Amino acid sequence: MDKLNRTRSRACLICGIVLPHSVFANKGCPNDGVDDVETFTSPVFEGIMAMMSPTESWVARWQRIDTFTPGIYATRVQGVLNEDVVESLRRRGINYRPRNGTSWD
Repeated sequence: MDKLNRTRSRACLICGIVLPHSVFANKGCPNDGVDDVETFTSPVFEGIMAMMSPTESWVARWQRIDTFTPGIYATRVQGVLNEDVVESLRRRGINYRPRNGTSWD
């Protein structure tokens, strides 16, 4: 991503990566492969951090993003997925943890 444009960027509700809307729409999320922009991303997020070396970063481990693609991540993402979507992810082997600061997080 050349430049972070907060008005055109969205954060993935599953992993928290921040990308332009067009990237999510055209390629999906690089971490979990979901491509339904409206269901799996949010335009409302707080704080950002750059993660370059996932396996070497204690912050990446602390934020539970140490197995994800290097990039820009939100510390909190507003929104949660509904139970049907969460169950579908679970069947695909994706463990969903809300990134909105709730007690699940």
